Amino acid sequence: MRVSERLAADLRVSNLSWRQSSGVSVLQFRANAELTQSAKELDQLRREVLEQSDSRVIIDLSRVTRIDSAGLGQLMGCYSHLVRNEGSMRIVNASPEIKKLLT
Repeated sequence: MRVSERLAADLRVSNLSWRQSSGVSVLQFRANAELTQSAKELDQLRREVLEQSDSRVIIDLSRVTRIDSAGLGQLMGCYSHLVRNEGSMRIVNASPEIKKLLT
């Protein structure tokens, strides 16, 4: 495999896992992640939520180590999208620092 093919394959691998549980989509990061303006995980999270056919989503932030204003804005955008579509979004397992930011 050529180096360029290997790099392209690595870029397609997502750090975000998705599963269904009792009619709810659960999104969880596989490894530590930052939800910052320059982080690819932020875009992955936004795409996953906006493309879900389910209107009930749980986002597990147990592996998120940092969120900046761009990340907070994207989370709010996801929440607004789901509420407009008569859905809901819950955030679980946030660290104390991230809980403080969210409140």
